[in-house]
Amino acid sequence: MGLSLWARRLGYALVAGLLLGTAARIAMRIVAQLAGGAEGFSWGGTIEVVVLGVAIGAPIALFFLTLRTHLEWPKPWGGVALGASLFAATALRPLPSARTALAGTTDPPLATAALFAALWIGYGLLLEWFHSRLSRSISPPVK
Repeated sequence: MGLSLWARRLGYALVAGLLLGTAARIAMRIVAQLAGGAEGFSWGGTIEVVVLGVAIGAPIALFFLTLRTHLEWPKPWGGVALGASLFAATALRPLPSARTALAGTTDPPLATAALFAALWIGYGLLLEWFHSRLSRSISPPVK
């Protein structure tokens, strides 16, 4: 007997949040490099970003994985729409820590926007892929 559907959703949600946090940290490092930022690296800052990615990404993923079956949009458009919406939300109202980090740099706004748009849309596509894996595991095989 395998794990329940909810346990699998939760597992995928936690992995998605972890990947989101890790990708966000990499994107932030790229922005810092493009802005000519300091060469320093902080484990505390990295852990903070990854934990924040899990705290934000896991609940969103769990919500999406639960409701995706009810969306009438063909794949991958549900994930793309989610990613674009999340990018718009964070672009219009960035987290206070992001505003503080960018305030100390001469960040290239177009590069920053492109990186984080790709990050969020990639996150949405990852959730679509996770959903398709969940769907295959609960659907009976076609004969």
